[in-house]
Amino acid sequence: MRIFYIVGGYYIVSVILIINFINNMPLLLFIAMLYILPLVVNCWAVGKNKDLAKVTSISFPAIAVLAYYITAIFLNSSSKWKIFVENNTVTQGDYSIKIQSDLASFSQVLFVVILYYSVALMFYLIMRRKGR
Repeated sequence: MRIFYIVGGYYIVSVILIINFINNMPLLLFIAMLYILPLVVNCWAVGKNKDLAKVTSISFPAIAVLAYYITAIFLNSSSKWKIFVENNTVTQGDYSIKIQSDLASFSQVLFVVILYYSVALMFYLIMRRKGR
């Protein structure tokens, strides 16, 4: 049960950091905090709680999606997000980086749901196979 508090605490701190420091955050750090670190935290938490691997493989991605959605709602309602998008949209010749202006759009949330749950499912299946 303690692992749920640790994961929940991580997501609370993560949401607060992203919302408050978005203007000073490099794009790669933002991507890492919003997309990559939740995957690492979820896999670590599922690995630590092998007895409840099925439950945690479902619940931790759900917590991550909720944290993503809360972050997206707060950022979309803030002027900080528009400034972040403007500062990090780059076009040079054939090279272009464009950031979605609405993090809470259906396509963005669907991407996050698929990303978090597919990695959780793969990690669960790998753990299960190694456990045999």
